[in-house]
Amino acid sequence: MSHSYSCVFVHIVFSTKNRMSYFQNPDLRSGLHAYLGGLARKKNCIPVAIGGYVDHVHALLTMHNAISVGEVVKDMKRLSTLWVREQVCNSGKFTWQEGFSAFSVSDSVVPRVVRYIRNQEEHHRALSFEEEMRAILDKSSSPRCAEGATGG
Repeated sequence: MSHSYSCVFVHIVFSTKNRMSYFQNPDLRSGLHAYLGGLARKKNCIPVAIGGYVDHVHALLTMHNAISVGEVVKDMKRLSTLWVREQVCNSGKFTWQEGFSAFSVSDSVVPRVVRYIRNQEEHHRALSFEEEMRAILDKSSSPRCAEGATGG
């Protein structure tokens, strides 16, 4: 085959440092999600859904075959930090947490993940970010996966 093809869906989650609630304003949150989508596109990834709540972001992306998840997240976080600092007065202290979580998503469950991401505000009326992450980790845990594991 003379070219490469891939269709890999990845659900990425990252939060603000110390879970600070920087995105209480729905317009700021919406603007951030749109900006993150643009950053993903610049990395040749397709944003299927981007959402989140006051202290974190969920992004479902189709990944380009020539870029790593870590590289995409690093650029999204770095450039969106600058954007948030420009949008919010006195936000020079704003930063994202160091890490992130990424989960592969089967094509058959993409619609369910999209609904989940789009309903974050409603979802977090009953569940904290920490409880949400525990549930996601429990649901997606595999003995083949490990914290910080990398493929070669």
